[in-house]
Amino acid sequence: MNMRRLYGWFFVALALLSAAHVCVSLRGRASHALIVRTVLLAEPIDDVSSIAIEKRGDAPVSFVKNGRWELEKPYAAQVDKRLILRLLDAFSTAFVKSSFDEVELSRLGKVRADFGLDEPRAQVTLSLSSGKDVSYAIGMPTPGGKGVYVRLDGENAIYVVDVRVWECVNLPAGAYRKKSLFADGVAEDPTSFDVRRGLHAFSRFTCRKGVWTCAHDGNPDAVRVVGARVDRFLKALQAAETESFVWPVGASNEPAVATASLLAGYGLDSESAVTVTLRGPGGIDGQVSFGSAASSNLVYALVQNASAIARVPAELRESAAAADFSDPRVYPFERDAVERLRLEDADAVYSLFKSADGEWRLDSPVSAPADASAVETLLSTLLALQSPLQYSTNEVMVSVSLGTVKETGPVARIPRSRLLQGASLDNLRSRCMLSVPPAEVCRLVFSHRGSASPLALVCDGARREWVVEHPDPEAGAPPRIDPAALAAILDELHPLRAERLVKLKVQPADLRRYGLEDPRVTVGIDLTAPGSVRRNILIGDVVENGAYATIGAADAVFVLSDRAVRAFLAPLSRTMER
Repeated sequence: MNMRRLYGWFFVALALLSAAHVCVSLRGRASHALIVRTVLLAEPIDDVSSIAIEKRGDAPVSFVKNGRWELEKPYAAQVDKRLILRLLDAFSTAFVKSSFDEVELSRLGKVRADFGLDEPRAQVTLSLSSGKDVSYAIGMPTPGGKGVYVRLDGENAIYVVDVRVWECVNLPAGAYRKKSLFADGVAEDPTSFDVRRGLHAFSRFTCRKGVWTCAHDGNPDAVRVVGARVDRFLKALQAAETESFVWPVGASNEPAVATASLLAGYGLDSESAVTVTLRGPGGIDGQVSFGSAASSNLVYALVQNASAIARVPAELRESAAAADFSDPRVYPFERDAVERLRLEDADAVYSLFKSADGEWRLDSPVSAPADASAVETLLSTLLALQSPLQYSTNEVMVSVSLGTVKETGPVARIPRSRLLQGASLDNLRSRCMLSVPPAEVCRLVFSHRGSASPLALVCDGARREWVVEHPDPEAGAPPRIDPAALAAILDELHPLRAERLVKLKVQPADLRRYGLEDPRVTVGIDLTAPGSVRRNILIGDVVENGAYATIGAADAVFVLSDRAVRAFLAPLSRTMER
């Protein structure tokens, strides 16, 4: 009895376990999604050597990589590498959102046709360098429109991936075409280029050491042209893009190569076209020809080294046809580009340069800041001069040259009377003798002609006041400093600007001539900066509206204004005499 009960419970338990297994199996199948792969293309995109695309109702499209990607079908053309990489990237980053195998389809009562995969919208085959082909059938979009159904040949699964895959595949063949005028590999910085206008007009432009010259057909002598204009022309040409293509476009009757009759129909024959050929070190020659008008603002052009005919902006032909880039000016430079200036006047050489901060400086005959206004006036005069220069034979001439970072202009003989309105070239030196902010002055020393000892004033930083250094103990109370007189001196120093310049590159005889060998007063200026050198202002003989003055280790003699002279000679204390 007990044994029969035991066997009974055993069979009951077995039945329950079987039922549970069936239940679990059915539930698992209802939610099952077999994911065989994570992305559509697992291999590196660099391993892809060709792409074939077949779409319903369209001609087959294929791309092949022969060193660079090219369109092979429905016609041969150069392509934009970026768009090919975008297509391959769509497959390599197309993560599988879900997948279904044949068993799941059967359970759902679905077939491939329900997903648009019996007659797919597109068939894409990627050929790998290993010899393996990976083929994809692209079907209908998912109900929400954000995904698309894809099946791989040789795999028993349907995948759901992002709709971006279809968007990339669905581009027409023409959308992949390279839009620039030149083929890949053409030098970006040409060292020479030719412009041919029909059969007879020919110009060759050559760049040597940053200088562009032009030689015309029948006149082999090269003449200088404006480098900035050449650069603008080349940049516009290299940046230009086609508006649309007219050959090849896959028409049934179009020739495989550009025949003479085809070119003539677009004004691209040798008698009519304007052709530009670029050359550069290490780069292949690039050529583009401009033909007849395609519309009011477009012309036909033979581009990408004669592999295509396209519509391009008409202004490109106009600029190429008028490309002489000549300039009637003696110095064909823009003002902001000029960075060097040299003038030879008899035995004097005036050499100026623009410093890193954009300020002009003299480095000959003296090293000193230049007068910005005088330099700008001089540049305005020089940059306006046109060839040929006309002048009388008895004029005093100055040899002038100027240059930019890239090139130096010709040396021209220019009448001195045309420079600085006839004023001395010494006036190129700035009239600013020095500039010292009051806060940077820590000591002033005044030495007067005939005085036994100098008067030194120091700034007491702790008390924030000026005091007499080493006052005479026998004089009683220390002398009091006149604050207004001291303030006037400090104001003059920031900046100390002369009324006019008298002599540049001073010799000892000049110091005697202007009363500066034994000056009326010498003002020594010590600065707060560690290691700074004392600056001395020497004030000499009186002249109309001021007095002669210079700075110690002088590069020039100036005339200081009466106001400045009065400030430096004014009594600073009751013990200081004029």
